[in-house]
Amino acid sequence: MLGENGTVVSAKARREGEEREVLVKVLDPALYPDEGARAALLQNLDLAQQVRHPGLASLLQVGQDPGLIYGVW
Repeated sequence: MLGENGTVVSAKARREGEEREVLVKVLDPALYPDEGARAALLQNLDLAQQVRHPGLASLLQVGQDPGLIYGVW
């Protein structure tokens, strides 16, 4: 684990089949207390995946596990 704050836990990882390290952020379920908030958060993350800028890390993947939403940068 790299760090933790009130809304996210961050960890280094390696994606299967790739050599480079990535950053995985698991979002606190308190950010999406109901299905409407969960859908809005996922929509925002999907939009964030489309952002490309040389000064920003690209959001490579958004995923869900039971009860959790995570992003891979």
